[in-house]
Amino acid sequence: MIKIFEHAKEPLYKRATQPMIIKAFDLDTQIEILQDLFGDHYSHKILLDTYTIFGGVPYYLKSLREEGYTQYDLAQLLKDLFFSDFAPLQNEGKEILIEEFGQRYRRFFAILEAVARGKNRHNEIVSELGI
Repeated sequence: MIKIFEHAKEPLYKRATQPMIIKAFDLDTQIEILQDLFGDHYSHKILLDTYTIFGGVPYYLKSLREEGYTQYDLAQLLKDLFFSDFAPLQNEGKEILIEEFGQRYRRFFAILEAVARGKNRHNEIVSELGI
């Protein structure tokens, strides 16, 4: 969205009349949402877990409601939202990294893969990348 409105060669450049900035929910709002979802089962552990994973981003918290959670199970939540075959947030991490790193995302992914294979020293990572 930023690109199509703010880069001179894009079709909607300078056509935005009022930018809309959507911020993460504050902690009080997140507590209220989680209490609505989990009722008497709500705890600060749930707040800590969900804030660690979602950071208060409304879209992600909406995913909890859409999946119909009423009982909290962190392992099941992660499986359902991120790791199952049809998980709604399955590609979210990859898409965010591509958005952040642009054309350089392939190099960054290669570095992450090297670290995942146990390469944690600069020279090991560089040799994995073939630089």
